[in-house]
Amino acid sequence: MQLNDLPGFKANLNSSKKHVYSEVGLTTITQNETGWDRLKMLYCYRYQTGFIQEDVQMMNTIIKRVVFLGAIISLVSANSRSSAKLLEKQSPELPTMKVLLLERSIRRDILKETVKTTLKMAAFSCIIIHLSQAIAAYRNKSTVWEYGIASSLAFAFKELDQGMRIVVRAGAMGAIMGIIGGYVICSALSTSGWSQEERNLPRRLKYMSLQDGHSVKLSTSEFTRD
Repeated sequence: MQLNDLPGFKANLNSSKKHVYSEVGLTTITQNETGWDRLKMLYCYRYQTGFIQEDVQMMNTIIKRVVFLGAIISLVSANSRSSAKLLEKQSPELPTMKVLLLERSIRRDILKETVKTTLKMAAFSCIIIHLSQAIAAYRNKSTVWEYGIASSLAFAFKELDQGMRIVVRAGAMGAIMGIIGGYVICSALSTSGWSQEERNLPRRLKYMSLQDGHSVKLSTSEFTRD
């Protein structure tokens, strides 16, 4: 939705191809937003440039780094356990062919475990980071509850293959940890100006700039009413 679409308003287009909007006009636009509108803004994607919002770019960067670090740790851990397993099974009487087959099997197990753990780490990170911010964007407020919900689901997902009782226990533990961690994160976001309430307007300007095909800026003077 653009300011020009609102009855009684129009945006001036200056010589540098910038749409100039007033704070009052943008407030009117944001008041008419729905949760789905904010989600669409947050995750707006263009084939040439990728995700347009800096928030999502930062989240994806964090996830990539976490997954990369997790993959390395998983590989080292799996290799250490498999090496110990190989030493236990090896003996001077074991034929060379069986030793080679055993080594090949262990290498395959290392690869499978590393891939499995890395995928779990990626899903875990995506749920906690993206789901919490998606809920915040939909509700248009940053609170501890979205972190509690996201963390609960992430911990439960991590233990899906362990039985329902363990899944429920992990979900409850995740909710507690998410609420505690969410308090710290919300305080940090509010202090640094990155809370949902403070980021919604910059996202709107970026999104409108993409939709209009021109850069957009906020002004209190270059605004006219029909």
